[in-house]
Amino acid sequence: MLDIRDMLEKDKLFTFMEGLKPWARLELQRQRVTDLGSAMTTAECLTDFASETRKDRQTTPNPVQNKMGQFKQEQAPGDQVEPQASASGGNDSEEDEDNLGAISQWCKTLSHQVVAKKTVPSCVGKTAALGSHPQDEAQPRNHRKNGLMFVDVNIHGKPIRAMVDTGATHNYLASAEVERVGLVLEKGVGRVKAINSAAQPIAGVAKSVLIKVGLYEGKTNLSVVVMGNFKLILGLNFLRDTRTAFEKGCKRSEPSYLCTLYFDEIEKASGPIPGVIKKLLKEFEDVMPDELPRKLPPKRAVDHEIELVPGTKPFARVPYRMSQPELVELRKQLKDMLESGIIKPAKSPYGAPVLFQKKANGSLRMCYDYRTLNKITVKNKYLIPLVADCFDRLSQAKYFSKIDLRSGYWQVRIKEGDEAKTTVVTRYGAFEFLVMPFGLTNAPATFSTLMNQVLHGFLDEFVMVYLDDIVIYSKTLAEHVEHLWQVLARLCEYELYAKVSKCSFAQVTISFLGHIVERGRIRMDPKKVQAIEEWRPPSDMHDLRSFLGLANYYRRFVKSYSEIARPMTNLLKKMETWNWTPQCQESLDRLKRAMVTDLVLALPGMSKPFVVETDASDFALGGVLMQDGHPVAFESRKLKDVERHYSVHEKELLAVVHCLRLW
Repeated sequence: MLDIRDMLEKDKLFTFMEGLKPWARLELQRQRVTDLGSAMTTAECLTDFASETRKDRQTTPNPVQNKMGQFKQEQAPGDQVEPQASASGGNDSEEDEDNLGAISQWCKTLSHQVVAKKTVPSCVGKTAALGSHPQDEAQPRNHRKNGLMFVDVNIHGKPIRAMVDTGATHNYLASAEVERVGLVLEKGVGRVKAINSAAQPIAGVAKSVLIKVGLYEGKTNLSVVVMGNFKLILGLNFLRDTRTAFEKGCKRSEPSYLCTLYFDEIEKASGPIPGVIKKLLKEFEDVMPDELPRKLPPKRAVDHEIELVPGTKPFARVPYRMSQPELVELRKQLKDMLESGIIKPAKSPYGAPVLFQKKANGSLRMCYDYRTLNKITVKNKYLIPLVADCFDRLSQAKYFSKIDLRSGYWQVRIKEGDEAKTTVVTRYGAFEFLVMPFGLTNAPATFSTLMNQVLHGFLDEFVMVYLDDIVIYSKTLAEHVEHLWQVLARLCEYELYAKVSKCSFAQVTISFLGHIVERGRIRMDPKKVQAIEEWRPPSDMHDLRSFLGLANYYRRFVKSYSEIARPMTNLLKKMETWNWTPQCQESLDRLKRAMVTDLVLALPGMSKPFVVETDASDFALGGVLMQDGHPVAFESRKLKDVERHYSVHEKELLAVVHCLRLW
């Protein structure tokens, strides 16, 4: 192409596109080519493709050679689906693959093994090897039209040769291979039909089959049919689940590559992970599965017991009415929980209704109305640790890891004999929980007791726990590797599983309980403070209590918090009528400004001396805890009516006593 000086790149691209044939220009527009280099490369590939197609037409009298076509699973027995052309046609058996031309090489290991396979962003992620190991790679062969693509697969440890077929809607296994690989079949529904063959019923379905392809390992479903030429066909189900994609723009004479795209959810959520930590996580990958094992958790010393107040009688309430979308979601979630063994059909004198709450992403969360059960349950007085106390031992730590358990409550068994008390009633029947559901009054206490027992000996040494959140902290990376290994080994021992997308490992900054911790400093999480900043003026007592409850969570960061919030808190007094005055609005605005200042507090070092500074006014008292001249925490409260009559000296002394008792 002639290069004209001082010509804009977009003008060069436009001129080049105008010079192409219409079919080629249309293809480049479809691929959304935006620069001249990509346009020239793509056009060259299209030219090579067109020239080879013409050669094939000259040498091949009958271009239709495919007999197999695509497998298509039908919706109901007896109904046949019209055959469609397959992208991997041919009736050649796998024994004839040496005569099939170029078989695609499987991609080499371009990164570490897949860590998370659930979410793939629109941006380009990393690539992980899906095929055989480098030493076992197939070599490119002379290309012939309609070449097939094969790969070595292991099913339950048994090797099998599989064909990859982008025209097959499902994964299919030859019925002759079922016994050899040791699969258990469930009843199959529907029929399959290939080109030039009669429709045949599905012999059965093997669900959640462990399949290994090179470095990829996961579970998939296999439909069993009678096949004479192939043992295993991997169709679109497998390709979609593994995010498999063909490399575009390859010349016909070049080997093509089949890769799976993935995005490392851990690094996306937290940042880069040191190599030594990645090696450790690889060792404990069973602790972070994509989903909970479809079996009940083991019985432990701490199972959830529901002790009722003596003399109480069983209760049962009628199911709540639901909309049609809620009924569809109810059936789906009940089916999933039954298959997972979380619930089972019940015959019980108890019955709590079910309702749905819409999540932020629009999906529905199933909730259980256990209010009646909670009223007659003996309360466990186990105290959840204070949030402020959780940060006191982090001042010297430089490396942090956070582990969030996957559906933590569902990893705790209900004590044998108490399952019937958890019964929920729905339009589709009554079901009792075998694991601990959400909504039970003593559930947080049970879970905290379990976590303290599991991690006993590590607490306050290098671990802190708040419900299902585990934080490991260390002074050096070498220490952190050892500490993380001990925690993961303990979770593995007790069969507890983490959710990889919510974990972070070996980070110098960590978000925990609405706070950001970094190198001996702590500050408010900007995401949480944004909710305070965007809060509209309260319209009633309920709105005001909600706002003050959220703001009070960060009161340790605000100097003279009680004095600032006094006009609003006065509205909460008994017998006080609702009247949102300009003074209340000014109080709200001052509190918002104080919250968004992004004040950074020091984490307390127990080996250093503390300084307490206090003050008192006619309406409130307050103080600040200092260390090395940097504030560690602020404290304040309103004076009671009696205290407001104290003398100045008594008020000042009251502030000192209050702060010393607190700290």
